[in-house]
Amino acid sequence: MVVAWRTTHIHFQTQLQNKPKSEQNPQQATHSNQIRCLRPCPGPNPSQILLASHFRLGVAGVAASSAASNLFALLCVVLYVWAKGIHVPTWCTPSRECFTGWKPLVRLAAPSCVSVCLEWWWYEIMIVLCGLLTNPKATVASMGVLIQTMAFIYVFPSSLSFAVSTRVGNELGGNRPYKAKLSVVELR
Repeated sequence: MVVAWRTTHIHFQTQLQNKPKSEQNPQQATHSNQIRCLRPCPGPNPSQILLASHFRLGVAGVAASSAASNLFALLCVVLYVWAKGIHVPTWCTPSRECFTGWKPLVRLAAPSCVSVCLEWWWYEIMIVLCGLLTNPKATVASMGVLIQTMAFIYVFPSSLSFAVSTRVGNELGGNRPYKAKLSVVELR
């Protein structure tokens, strides 16, 4: 499957390069480059197979490989931003002024963070406790169904919240506070 995807991608790139400039679609080329850069290869990561099977680390090997892959992706993005100079227009030398105004933010963010963590940890604790009941397979399976159902139900208000926050942020960023106020509907 991995070989087939890479072959298809190379075939697509070759077809695009062989076309005359007048027939090439620059959006198609950009999309192809984005796919090549951002889309992971289908199937398991070779490092996962190596750590899980060859070194016999099992699930711990898969977790270590995933952590290493995420760290590598982060380092690649940071190096890209630094090498291309994308950060230059927005970057300024840190000063003491950077640390002003954090107290109100932390006072709001800390309880919210604790609330979200407790919500998700509650599910984990419940799964562990379900494993201690008389029929652990059925109870853990039912918790899996519950967690998936709750996640599905949570998506709708969360999506609405993200959309409203984005809209309000765009209006405030465009210096239109009246429109930002209008874009939020209050129910009383």
